[in-house]
Formats: sequence, structure tokens, C-alpha cells
Amino acid sequence: MAHLKWNGDKVLKTLTDVVEHALLLTGYDALRIAQEDVPVDTGTLRRSGTVTIGELPDPQEVYALAQSGMEKPKHGKRLSFAKRSVFVSYSTPYAIYLHETPNRTAFQEFKKSVGIDKRRMWRGRLKPTAKWKWLERALPKAWAKFERNLKRAERKAGWWAR
Repeated sequence: MAHLKWNGDKVLKTLTDVVEHALLLTGYDALRIAQEDVPVDTGTLRRSGTVTIGELPDPQEVYALAQSGMEKPKHGKRLSFAKRSVFVSYSTPYAIYLHETPNRTAFQEFKKSVGIDKRRMWRGRLKPTAKWKWLERALPKAWAKFERNLKRAERKAGWWAR
């Protein structure tokens, strides 16, 4: 009599790992695409961009590292598989305000109101391509690459590409 060995749990874990890896790659694509449109004054906002799995990063830690010019962790904590989410975020006190406000003069006033050092004030040194809602614009472009990322993740897991 032949015995059938059930590997369903192993297959399901591998499948969820492949999807998580593909989502992580797509998150990195979103960050890379968004970086092209992030306004640059001191570079702190750009350096604060992160991709994390399971939860958002500690904003104070990321902001401090970004201000100092040091490298930040590549991704955050890995939580249980029930919490599979990939986050792309920017962690400066003014990231949300600048992302949502197309008016640069209003941003200067905001920085003054929160007491950001005058030596680091916005001086209008924007890249010509800098845009507000840079992350919102990047997500559809990155999502279009999900299938390619899924194939990359499958190959990495030892599965054949479709």
C-alpha cells in the first residue's frame, strides 16, 4: 500500500514567503521610484525613506540616522505571518506636511513654526523634478512590477518561473 506524505504546510509556508519577498521587492521599487521626486533641501527627507515588514519603523530613530547622514536599517522587524504587510515610509517631522502640500512657501512657514534650525531652512533648492505626493505617484508604477518581482522571488525560492 502506497503512503501519501502531506507537505501542504511546507508548501503554504514557502508560498507565503515567496509572496512576502515579492512584496518587499515591490516596496523597494516604490522607494526607488519615489526618491526621484522627493524634494531635497538637506537630504534628510530622502535618507529617511525606509521599507519595513510587519510594522512601521521607529520614526525618531530613522529621523536621527537620516539627520546624521548615517545608513538606516534596510528593513524592520519580521513579525508573525499573520502580520504580512510591507510599509514604505518617510520619517521626518515634516514628511507628511511636505507630501501633502504643494505650496513651498507654506512649508517654509511650517519649518519655522516647529523650530527647525534656520541654517537648515528651505532655500528653494529643489530638483526641477521634485513633486508633492511623491510616494503616492510611485506606488502604481511599483505595483506594475509586482509580477516581475514575484518571478524573481520564485526563482530565489528554487521554483521554476512561469
